[in-house]
Amino acid sequence: MQQKITTALLTAMVAVLSINTANAAPATSVGDTKVNSMDVKNGQLKLENFGGYGDGFSRDGTGWRNNTELSYGVNDWLKVGAYSVLDKRVGGKMRYDKTELVSVIRTSTQNEVGVDTGFYLSYDINHLAPNDAVGAIFLVRHTFDSLSVLGNFGLKREVGARSSDNLAGSFDFGVYQKVESMNLRVGAEYFSDISSLENPGKYDSQNHRAGPAVKWKIPGTPVGVELGWLVGLSDSAPDNVIKYQLDYTF
Repeated sequence: MQQKITTALLTAMVAVLSINTANAAPATSVGDTKVNSMDVKNGQLKLENFGGYGDGFSRDGTGWRNNTELSYGVNDWLKVGAYSVLDKRVGGKMRYDKTELVSVIRTSTQNEVGVDTGFYLSYDINHLAPNDAVGAIFLVRHTFDSLSVLGNFGLKREVGARSSDNLAGSFDFGVYQKVESMNLRVGAEYFSDISSLENPGKYDSQNHRAGPAVKWKIPGTPVGVELGWLVGLSDSAPDNVIKYQLDYTF
């Protein structure tokens, strides 16, 4: 049953991603600060608030972007959710950037095939751009004792009357070392966004950034905290971004 539903969802997503439409601005990924995982638990309700502040991080310059997500585990392999994105540049007004509807599908576990795998499927309802967008991210993770490696390989395409036929790509990567005595995970993260896979341009025209991150689960509580710092590796990336995440599991 799980395999049939997963196949149907992937087939539908690939069909939408392959649609050729009229020329316009390409779909882009602005302000990513989170490496997604395939953690899904039946009946789990989770509230997350994450984002960052930095040079060039707002759509219109230096500023702040904040994401608030509510998700629910339908069973042990499917999670659904929605989140809102707020954007504010320094000296400007707070704006409602987009609403994203998401589903996370776990397709295998490390015990079964040696790695945890899954898919993150999304539909973006854009409020500041003329077109919506659909996306699919392949999630993979492997854990070596106290060290875990997590990768996201994503595709995104605009949909709408004035949408682009460009396919945007992304690659997010994280390596985390668990410090059992302090209930911490300390690691490094890398984020890469290419607005057009057909015409990717040079490295400096793409969005590449990396930096350290610390995740802390507060003992005796359902609260998790993450802090990090991302440094721009290419000319088009924000120079410095302070990232944060606060989550609460009901």
